[in-house]
Amino acid sequence: MTASLENQPSPPSVGARAASGALLLVGRSVLSRVIGLLSSIVLARLLVPEDFGLLALGLTLTTVIGLTSTVGFGAAIIRRPEEPERTELQAVMALQLVAVGVALVIMAGLIPIFGKTVAIGFVMVSALPISALRLPDTLVLERHLGYAPIAKVELSEVLVQSVLSVVLVVAGAGVWGVAVASPLRALVGTLLMWRLGPVGPTTPRWSTRHVRVLAGEGTIFAAHGAIALVRDQGTNIAIGALGGLGALGAWSLSGRLMAIPGVVLAALWQVGFPAMSRMEVESGREVDHIARTLALTAVGLGLPLAVVIGSSQTLVPVLFGPGWDAAAATLPWIAAGFLVAGPVSVALGSALYAARRGGVIVKSSIANAVASFLVLFLLYDEIGLPSAGVAVLVSGLVEVVVLGYALKEDCRRYLSVSIGPLLATLAGASAGILVSEYVGDTLGSLILVVIAIAATTSAACFVLARAATTELLRLARTAVHRSARTKS
Repeated sequence: MTASLENQPSPPSVGARAASGALLLVGRSVLSRVIGLLSSIVLARLLVPEDFGLLALGLTLTTVIGLTSTVGFGAAIIRRPEEPERTELQAVMALQLVAVGVALVIMAGLIPIFGKTVAIGFVMVSALPISALRLPDTLVLERHLGYAPIAKVELSEVLVQSVLSVVLVVAGAGVWGVAVASPLRALVGTLLMWRLGPVGPTTPRWSTRHVRVLAGEGTIFAAHGAIALVRDQGTNIAIGALGGLGALGAWSLSGRLMAIPGVVLAALWQVGFPAMSRMEVESGREVDHIARTLALTAVGLGLPLAVVIGSSQTLVPVLFGPGWDAAAATLPWIAAGFLVAGPVSVALGSALYAARRGGVIVKSSIANAVASFLVLFLLYDEIGLPSAGVAVLVSGLVEVVVLGYALKEDCRRYLSVSIGPLLATLAGASAGILVSEYVGDTLGSLILVVIAIAATTSAACFVLARAATTELLRLARTAVHRSARTKS
């Protein structure tokens, strides 16, 4: 099953594989998000905020059911030093199919009561059992840091989703067109993964023994996922309750604009935990890579976050037209939260998981979830939707404090490497805000603002974080060369 990966010549180190994999995922995922953003721009002019609110609710249901259906089993398989048995992979897939099947039956029973709201979610959730069929391939690839097939599948799915959504909406399907595109996207992704992955089509097979063992190993991962789920999806529900579907639609659009920095974080998290685990298994020296990972992540996030913070007041009206002022006011706060907590979460969180200190991550998740809800409910009546962005920033600060405290004597050394990239990002964002004051809301103005931000942030990174910036560029060139050799 894994011979096709194991028999390949090994790169020099886990760190090199991880860096190359991360950059590959980031590059292709950024392209995916750009495609998704372009489709969102078109859809924002064809649909109303209430439609985006319905889609956000459907996405919430999909995320909740998707994350709870595996209860940390996949992460447990990735973390373990021994290779997974085929029967274990079949058992995890069977569990997810059963859990999603039960959820779909319940939702079908609720459609006569809640109508279109649940029906849209039902169609979107129907993508999950199709995606579950590729779970064995995905888990084996992540264990071996084989991210090229994963990146190709993701890009293909986004292309299918974006094109079908726009075509169906233009054809008159309305919000239903976006919902129907979800299961079709999953079908294309699964078929492609079967072709590219090391496992291929696999029959699900229930095994109480394997489920029981993996449940014990995956408890911490499940707890962290459940808490994060409550925080993120609870925020969606709270915004919908406090501000209505229009506010929820604006919040959803804000999330789409955070797609590029968000995908950088997601890709680094996706690579960081397996890489730290392999480092622990192979050398036991994963802590030596924390500061390096922290610095590289901070530099990599700097430019996209500076663009969001510095250009939001021009970016939103130019891309989406009038009526989205709440999203423009919320974006800088969300980006600031990513800036503060993102690098720390990737570097320290991955290392703590790999060192079997996941309990610290759970405590951090609880603390930042509580802080997020408190800020949201306390400030919403005063400032509206931007309170959700402020909540992201506050919860990020709480996460930094909790994770930093867990490392105690090493905390200052680790966090100090992110100061330079942080200042560079703020310098670039400030330049963008300054230029925005003197230009209008046109495409030319937006391009000018982005150029100012990019030039300032890049120059500041070379001055304030030269070593990390130089290394990131070197790793990017290496990843491009490896990708070219693989294609040839």
